[in-house]
Amino acid sequence: MFPRQIKDNVARGSMEKLGTRKVKDIENWEDNVTFPEPEQWDWAAIEESSKKVICPDMITSTMVYTGFFERLISLVGFEDAAVAMIDEDQK
Repeated sequence: MFPRQIKDNVARGSMEKLGTRKVKDIENWEDNVTFPEPEQWDWAAIEESSKKVICPDMITSTMVYTGFFERLISLVGFEDAAVAMIDEDQK
């Protein structure tokens, strides 16, 4: 199925939607951004899904990760991300 449907609650690179800002102030990003604990992942399900390969001799999927600036945009919006990159007082 192509193109894929994009879920509203997922940040996709530098594409910014109103109301999706996750961090009000990048200085305090640690208060608003959480990372999943790998120990809590369902590793059995991950291993099982990895067995469902269409053709083990061919690449069937790839992932392209965006850069740090695009990830920053998804957290604070484009304007604040640009300012954070040039402001010497920002962490």
